[in-house]
Amino acid sequence: MRLHTKKTGKEDLIILPVTEGFDKKRFSKKMQNYLDKHEHFIGRQDTQLLLQGKQDNLFLGIGKQASQDAIRKAAGTAAKYARDHHHKHYGVDLRTTGDQAQAAAEGTLLGLYRYHEYKKRKAGEPQDPTHCTIITDDHKIAGKQVKRGKVIAEGVILVRDLVNTPASEKYPAKIANLAKELGKRHGFSVAVLGKKELEKLGMESMLSVSRGSDKEPQLVLLELNNDKQEAPVALAGKGVTFDAGGLQVKPDPYMREMKLDMGGAATVLGTMTALARLKHPGRIIGALGLVENMLGPDAYKPGDILKAYNDKTIEVEHTDAEGRLVLADVLSYLEKQYKPTHLIDLATLTGSAIYALGYRVTPLLGNDKELIEGIKLAAEQTDELVWELPLYKHYEKMVEGAISDVRNLGKKPSGMGAPGTIIAAAFLKNFVTDKVAWAHLDIAGTAFSYEKTAYVPEGGTGWGVRLLTELFTQSLER
Repeated sequence: MRLHTKKTGKEDLIILPVTEGFDKKRFSKKMQNYLDKHEHFIGRQDTQLLLQGKQDNLFLGIGKQASQDAIRKAAGTAAKYARDHHHKHYGVDLRTTGDQAQAAAEGTLLGLYRYHEYKKRKAGEPQDPTHCTIITDDHKIAGKQVKRGKVIAEGVILVRDLVNTPASEKYPAKIANLAKELGKRHGFSVAVLGKKELEKLGMESMLSVSRGSDKEPQLVLLELNNDKQEAPVALAGKGVTFDAGGLQVKPDPYMREMKLDMGGAATVLGTMTALARLKHPGRIIGALGLVENMLGPDAYKPGDILKAYNDKTIEVEHTDAEGRLVLADVLSYLEKQYKPTHLIDLATLTGSAIYALGYRVTPLLGNDKELIEGIKLAAEQTDELVWELPLYKHYEKMVEGAISDVRNLGKKPSGMGAPGTIIAAAFLKNFVTDKVAWAHLDIAGTAFSYEKTAYVPEGGTGWGVRLLTELFTQSLER
């Protein structure tokens, strides 16, 4: 798909997003007359009105406000309409809603996304449009916005593809090799620590998770602008490329979906790639903790005591609470080796995140108010929604161990439930110090979708790339 900001004359369909109660006088006399004949169309959200001709015009209602997300959704809907009605070259006219070309570019590319890597095309199946013209009052400004939107959308698509790929095709070494290719192509450095290096470093927590698999663990370290002397910002992603639960086997309905359990690592890779392509000037470290959690003769066991990179000991209460064990080593390594000012981790960590907030909102926890507020603001601006959960001291006591420093599940009264998402964050807090501003995003519910929307497909969503890219933009503007 090629995106343009100047009309080419080949557009045979123009999409016109309009808000509720829009001013008809902004359109041609012919359009005004047509709208007068169809008084029922007033721009309500998800309503459409088609004016056919040599060049079709589709009025698309977007509701009461032309917010960025309303435009993103309208562009996604427009792209699918163009595909389904066999329009190869179409336009989206934003002149009646304000120039939000970046959102339109994102919505266009994300709306067209389909993962068909293993699916044969059917005869007569609609093909994607080849060209979209995003029409605004200033095509030069729009050109910059479209370029940015395209790069960010392609970062999201990278994550979607990775999450949707079968686990047998994305074991740790394969993702590490992809990271090397992307680093070489887009200008960020990549270092890979394998099993022997992790053993020398004393990363027993991460290594233990991988012991049941024949696929070696990989810690992939990405660095943007590594020639700069400033303290970096760091991103960490859980990358369990398949999670069978270990010896305490995950139940079948849940195991079926566990190719998605590397969504945090995928998001870090997608974000780093986007930031590199956007020439972000700051120094950023990304870490992908890649393992498989399988059953095998050497699999780690409930009751094992593990020693993490920061020398804290961990009692294994459950082998299916493995993502936090991976992050324990990754987080403590990042802080000690790079001394970042800010450290953000993303992980498909707990089913409790879904019970708490569902599939559209990500739980957010951390130790720094300014960082938390910055993430909230970026979430509002990108419609990648978050909700802060508390992390009081008494939660930290719930992960204290009886025969170890900590345990990987929380203590709870007999027969009672526990706040699993908060407990997981309380565990992770043991592996960062108060010297670094830290935030944790539990994307268990938001990394994978079970329904289609205007620009989010079923399957991998790529959640977090747009939010994090916006967050880094904010930090530049402050």
